Amino acid sequence: MKPFIDLVVKECVKHLMLVTATTMVDGYLLIGLKVHEYLLSLNVGHAVLRPSWFFTHFLMAHLQTIKGKNMIISMSGDGKIEITSDDLTVSSLTDKKSHDMGHIITGLELLSYDDVATVFTEMLG
Repeated sequence: MKPFIDLVVKECVKHLMLVTATTMVDGYLLIGLKVHEYLLSLNVGHAVLRPSWFFTHFLMAHLQTIKGKNMIISMSGDGKIEITSDDLTVSSLTDKKSHDMGHIITGLELLSYDDVATVFTEMLG
């Protein structure tokens, strides 16, 4: 990813965005953290978004079983997570002044997969 970042900075891109996860914390040796550290070292405008779970992931990860079997398959049982919508990231992209920081993005409430299935059923029939 470093060559890509170097290229866009060289081409005068003023603002970069990195999407990682809420589980990314200081000292966690994953690529996203190294990229964030590199962005900081360049002194370039950036925002790091750390969502708990994007609602649109259901379209990628679960779409086939939702459409084909009318179910969401998960090993999380009754576990609940905060699910956010992509539109909450808009200000990080559109604000004139760079945020130059990380944002943990969460939803308004904790939802289980059963809760999400109920929302889909209410909206889609």
